[in-house]
Amino acid sequence: MTNYPWKYGAASLAIVMAMPAFAQTATAAGAASDDMIIVTARKRAEDIQTVPIAIESYTAQALTERNINTLADLSNNTPGLAINSIAGGALVTIYIRGQAPANTNNDLNTEANVGVFIDGIYQTSRNTVDIISVLDVGQLDVVKGPQSALYGRSTFAGALGIFTPAPSGELSGRIEGTVGTNEDYRVRGSISGPLIKDKLNARLSAGYLHFGGTAENKLGENTGGYKKYAISGSLEAFLTDRLTARLNAFATHSESEVGGIRLVKPSENNCGATESVTQFKVLRCGPLQTDRVINVSPDIPDTTFSSQQVSLDLNYEADAFTLVSVSGLTWAKNRTYNDYDGTGDGELMGVCTIAGSVTCGTGNQPYNRTVRVNIHTSAREQVQTFSQELRIQSPESSKFQWMLGGFYFNSRILDSYNPGVDSHIIGGQLLNSNERIVQIYQGLTPPGTGPIDGTIAGFPITAPNVYLATSRVEARTRTSSIFGSLGYDFGQVRVSAEARYNIDDKVSQAFLPVGGVAQNIELANAKTLFPVLGNRGANKFKSFTPRFSIDYRPTNEIFLYATAAKGVRSGGFNNQTAANAVLPEELAYDEEKNWTYEVGLKSNWLDNRLQVNLSAFRVDWSDMQISVFTANPLAPPPAVVIIDNAGRYRVEGVEGNIEVRPTDMFGFGGSFNFSNPRFLAGSYDTTRRTACIVAGVALPPCVAATIQVPGGTAVVPDLTGKRTPRSVRTSWNLHATANIPLGNDWQATGRVDVNYTGDAFVDLVNSSFIPSRTLTNLRFGFNNDKYSIAVFATNVFDKIYVQNAIVQPRANLPFLIRVPEAIQGERRRIGVTAAARF
Repeated sequence: MTNYPWKYGAASLAIVMAMPAFAQTATAAGAASDDMIIVTARKRAEDIQTVPIAIESYTAQALTERNINTLADLSNNTPGLAINSIAGGALVTIYIRGQAPANTNNDLNTEANVGVFIDGIYQTSRNTVDIISVLDVGQLDVVKGPQSALYGRSTFAGALGIFTPAPSGELSGRIEGTVGTNEDYRVRGSISGPLIKDKLNARLSAGYLHFGGTAENKLGENTGGYKKYAISGSLEAFLTDRLTARLNAFATHSESEVGGIRLVKPSENNCGATESVTQFKVLRCGPLQTDRVINVSPDIPDTTFSSQQVSLDLNYEADAFTLVSVSGLTWAKNRTYNDYDGTGDGELMGVCTIAGSVTCGTGNQPYNRTVRVNIHTSAREQVQTFSQELRIQSPESSKFQWMLGGFYFNSRILDSYNPGVDSHIIGGQLLNSNERIVQIYQGLTPPGTGPIDGTIAGFPITAPNVYLATSRVEARTRTSSIFGSLGYDFGQVRVSAEARYNIDDKVSQAFLPVGGVAQNIELANAKTLFPVLGNRGANKFKSFTPRFSIDYRPTNEIFLYATAAKGVRSGGFNNQTAANAVLPEELAYDEEKNWTYEVGLKSNWLDNRLQVNLSAFRVDWSDMQISVFTANPLAPPPAVVIIDNAGRYRVEGVEGNIEVRPTDMFGFGGSFNFSNPRFLAGSYDTTRRTACIVAGVALPPCVAATIQVPGGTAVVPDLTGKRTPRSVRTSWNLHATANIPLGNDWQATGRVDVNYTGDAFVDLVNSSFIPSRTLTNLRFGFNNDKYSIAVFATNVFDKIYVQNAIVQPRANLPFLIRVPEAIQGERRRIGVTAAARF
């Protein structure tokens, strides 16, 4: 049995959330098991096979057996889950059941669709989950469907819960080491035991890993590598027979290189309108590809990320009720970097000189000479949060189940976005203090004689790796909510109702530098560098999110359920710093919401040798937050992109898993997810109207629609029937396992996994797309109660594929041309892992 430390309280905070239902991957080797898995998805201890929520759950052993070491591994192994990461982890987004948000703004005050919780504490920073490969993880759960009723915040489509192990009452320890290809070095260890017998238990663990990356770079060593380390600890005190306390803490740090990226060349664009100056098509239609050898600058700094968390769980168990308190403090800080020009050879840029009152790099001012420069972008982020949950609930043995709780959350976010250059190729010299580099459009003949675009002109390279920003943003969110549940067990039939009333009090303030002159920003002295107040947004976003469920258990082996749940993604602000950038009514956008309806079956057959779990679901998504152009006719060029509630969406699908164990030695099984995500009528993408609407006529892949706008009508791309970026329709996995006794307590083990992920578009008009992929992983080894050794291989056939992609403007191209950036997935990795325990 998997007993969680949060059986009584800890899990309570937000998402132990997960541990609910499917559990298809939670058993060792992925086969059906006689062991019961206890979960606390509804904030009380329940058998995972009798909870009316769908989940995929991975124990520490299952993570090892499936070779899940990164977010990409987790995504590839979990049907219905898509995790995307760019810029060495600059922006991590998680999607469940095809519910990808229509915007992926990296402003942390823009809520995520899927909340991440570590030891029950919500993670505002979206990079924390990247530490799963080195943090001491006891279990990882992917919960599907809205969890807003009991967990609120950012659980619109589901949640991901990461749990560190509880201290043990007996002295025990474990150490593990891995050596593999591409400088793959890993070591992890833990020790646990009583400090005061039957009164105080402790656990301490630490881990370190280094990986050189698998993306071959034309200009140097492989890229896409990283190094990470983490330390965690916990104390569990049995203060009285009724009162228990558990203190958890961890600290993590990671440094990640820019990944194996490839930009689509402007000449490869093949659809949409034709840009007037360069004569390039503005869109790319068709599959995206990545090169075997990529070409990025070797001098881009590593993305660095660090986080710390402390949480305290208190549980008091009386005869008639249980009291729970869960408190959490988190800190996170990162600096992210990405290649903006997509080439290590550098882009041809002009050099102009500031002379008197003449501003360099505006209009059509000529430049003096040209140099080749590598341009990148960088962002700074600091996050601090505090959360507190208090809860009183009925005993778990009562037929009448009730709960009442309150929750408070306070976060403070500082961030900025900055362009910069590196020292790899800049004509062999730095610039003088009065010189600036300016943009030259690509594709003109002869090169470098075209007009200058002043939109990104004006930053100096008097020193490499200096990043300048024209603004910084400080955001604060205070969340207050009350939640509860009522339920009754009639025997074979149970009914329950849960609900949460939530208030998000948000404030977002932009700060500008004096005179609008870009500054070399460090958040520590940001107030000095950016003293001018820019736009300010302040609003309270209120929501009520119920969930209803009924389940029926005709036999001990069959469990049927039906649920209806509302999910909410909170509103936010458009932080525009330019004068007259947006209309006053556009500064804030409202919440988006969905109703999800689900029916499911969980069952065990043939004396638990066959497990079958199935579910069908429908999601009705309204007031979707979509990136659009401002309706303000006075907005400065280029057109200002904002977020607005301008879409409706629907997802229908089925998913399930089958696990078969014909003998004690062999097993096989698989899981799948098929969904049909699509925009409904009345959804439009105004940001692409100049890209594929010419003289009121739509060019493929767009379809025209006429809408009302201030002052008349406009023809815009119609999104009806199209998918949101990065939503996947079909994904599945198959696996086979072996566990063969060898004598003297030794056994041979083996596992083969085949994972399929379907294609996904990268923009709203569904032009270019990430092709589908099928990856195979292997693991074979020997173990007994104390020792183990295993050989593993991931992506066995060394498939070169696109893991993720983004579309955005690029250096030396007109703003109208949006360039897809394909990010190469991890190639084959082979290694050996050995472990010892006592």
